[in-house]
Amino acid sequence: MRTCSRLPFLLLLLSACAVPLTAFAQQETATMTGAVRDPSGATMPRATVTVTNIRTNISV
Repeated sequence: MRTCSRLPFLLLLLSACAVPLTAFAQQETATMTGAVRDPSGATMPRATVTVTNIRTNISV
């Protein structure tokens, strides 16, 4: 009888070990809003903006 009571625990343990570590990774997301303006204060339609992560030096 003791073996049967350990079976659910062992199955749960094996299931937890089967989950890839990436499932526990944190996801970083952000949103930027705003307007690009020229020196006179007028908005610049269709302006292209490049954002660079200073830690990884990746631009998007």
